[in-house]
Amino acid sequence: MLMQDLIHNLAQDIGTDEATARGALGTLLCFMRDNAEEQDVQALFAQVPEAKALAEEAAAGDADAGGGSGGGLMGMLGGLVGGSMGAAMNTLGRLQDMGLDTGQIGTAGKALFRHLEQQAEPELVRRILDQLAGKVPMLEKFL
Repeated sequence: MLMQDLIHNLAQDIGTDEATARGALGTLLCFMRDNAEEQDVQALFAQVPEAKALAEEAAAGDADAGGGSGGGLMGMLGGLVGGSMGAAMNTLGRLQDMGLDTGQIGTAGKALFRHLEQQAEPELVRRILDQLAGKVPMLEKFL
């Protein structure tokens, strides 16, 4: 399955447009890129180049929007907390700014990592998931 197919299917599953689904997946990939072990992320991006491109697209969009922190309460709290927990809160804030609720975000995260497991070495994807969950325990419900 191509990334575009994932975007299309996710948009239908969470009841949003493809641009929002694309933005959500890119935002989640940016979080993964910035908070998992660099060597593992690079290996994953080598196996799934579309994922790297989507993360870069989302990062460029964040920079164009004036920074990387999410808006609202989650963005403010993320800025105060810092580290991986702060990054998770900022990511949640950005996703909520897209109009997504926690159920939709959870569906997006699970769909993304299922897709990555199908496209890349499953053990590598599980290792990245474990790294993220180890840094931010609340993530388990979204992945």
